[in-house]
Amino acid sequence: MTKVVAGAALLFVLLGLLLIPYAGIEDDEAFFTRAVYGLPSWTSRSPFFHHVIPLMIWPYAGAFKAWLYWPIFHAFGPNAYSFRIPVILAGAATILVFFQLARHLAGPRAALLACLLLATDPSFLLTNTYDWVRSPWNTCS
Repeated sequence: MTKVVAGAALLFVLLGLLLIPYAGIEDDEAFFTRAVYGLPSWTSRSPFFHHVIPLMIWPYAGAFKAWLYWPIFHAFGPNAYSFRIPVILAGAATILVFFQLARHLAGPRAALLACLLLATDPSFLLTNTYDWVRSPWNTCS
């Protein structure tokens, strides 16, 4: 059973990798990068041993994602793959965690089915692959 769940997570990763080159970087995905590169912005920052550490990117958006992506961008540069592979892997981890939760709530067979459905759900795949969030400067709804 765990091999099937791992296979579903792997299928999710492969499908996500196939989708990466079909769309450019959206502003929703990249609004945290000002904090990664230390560009002037409306970021709240704090000095720390002669470095400026970003704390907030927007009044309601923290800089945690910028902290996570800083080593990725410095190692691989900013491109569609470095933006999207980490969130695809997080989506695969979500499938594994979801299986454990569903197994405790509904039993192993129902959890397996739910896990397979989640791994192949187009909206879950697209939302994870393209990491859509509400852009702070996009005021249109």
